Amino acid sequence: MRAIKNNGYSVVFQPRIDAKTGSTCGLEVLVRFPNLQKRFLLEEIILACEGHPAINLLTTAVMNEVRKQARDIRSRFDFSPTVSINCSPYSIRNNCFLEEILHFRGDMLLCDIRIEVEITEHSDIVKDPAFLANAARLKNRGVAIYIDDFGSGSNSVELLETGVFAGVKIDREFIATANGDCVKSSFAEWVVKASHDLGLRVVAEGVEDAVVAQRKQALGVEEMQGFFFARPATLEKTPTGAFAMC
Repeated sequence: MRAIKNNGYSVVFQPRIDAKTGSTCGLEVLVRFPNLQKRFLLEEIILACEGHPAINLLTTAVMNEVRKQARDIRSRFDFSPTVSINCSPYSIRNNCFLEEILHFRGDMLLCDIRIEVEITEHSDIVKDPAFLANAARLKNRGVAIYIDDFGSGSNSVELLETGVFAGVKIDREFIATANGDCVKSSFAEWVVKASHDLGLRVVAEGVEDAVVAQRKQALGVEEMQGFFFARPATLEKTPTGAFAMC
């Protein structure tokens, strides 16, 4: 809480790549804690915030930083880009915070930027009727919700048929190591097929080399993201052009 209130964090961006063309189609907004990360892993910091008011405070801070940089974000694209932010199911279940997300969406539309929300499926909150109802409200208001780190928790398959999600982001464990692992490779293939059968888009996370990029492109994912294209960086250092797949 002190780190958030005292600006002990930074916002960085990572490009999301159209798998067919290799062009940047949008950005994911990520947060870093320079001092806290000397003592804890980033995953530990975020996990500690889950289910606590700190996560709402953090997400609000991230949205405000994006607001400040909205014009610069838009100027880097010759089309309306998509910007995705991470949001806790705990936050979406909260009706007041839901209004914050919708207000943020409205502000971004004024800047000709589309907003997507990414949620993780580790917590059982994703099966809570209040969460699913508010997720449906976001969907009906034009906010696409993606299941982040798909396959890393126990709720993945159950969530596919809820009808509130626009797509999934396959966890990097099933992407970066799938080349030599039959089980993980088969799981990635199944996720793509099942998602497409349900009309959902698929993003491959953790693409770290050309071989993986080419294989996921052949698999039929819509988007890719990972160090092969760019590491998270400040907006001015984030590439937003086209990338070669080899």
